[in-house]
Amino acid sequence: MDGGKLEDLVDPEGRCADPERVKAVAALFNLTLASADQIRQGRELGARLISSQVASADVLHAVQSRTGASQFVHVEEGVVDGALGFAALRATGRDALVEGAFDPRDFALDLIAPPGEPPAAVFAFGVVASTKAGGSAVIGGAAAIQEALFWALPIYTRIATADGERVLLTRLGFRRVQGDTSLACRPPRTRPLEGFSAGAAA
Repeated sequence: MDGGKLEDLVDPEGRCADPERVKAVAALFNLTLASADQIRQGRELGARLISSQVASADVLHAVQSRTGASQFVHVEEGVVDGALGFAALRATGRDALVEGAFDPRDFALDLIAPPGEPPAAVFAFGVVASTKAGGSAVIGGAAAIQEALFWALPIYTRIATADGERVLLTRLGFRRVQGDTSLACRPPRTRPLEGFSAGAAA
């Protein structure tokens, strides 16, 4: 699946983790599937700008291998200046996350839904950028993937910085999860947002 308009890529069920469709939406925002070396660069970017307590490059590569499309980068002049990481979860993964038993530094791969298995939730574990262009690509791409492909699923993420909190709670529709001040959730929607619905009938 190559190119196209965003509205043409909306999933009518709102729970699509098909790698080709995910890559097609990401490409509209100049995000490309991360190679092993780019995963390492993105991980180093996150460790430098957000927290050193992030999963190793090997763990992130294993997640990418499991999903086929979970980590994307924005590259400027050969350098990764933006990285986006997320994974579709099985019901067991969703429950572990909400109960505080999900370790994002050492993903239990059997909690992640493989391609072809309808996911129960999505966990966004990496959103980082070092430039304005990288930030625009990562935030825009993340929002588009959520609203075009995962609109019927709860989207979870950890609040790691004040800037992240501002973007999540004021721009992306996330709410804090009761009982866990660092966990935020964008609740599932009953239909795609206005402007994302044209492709649903296609």
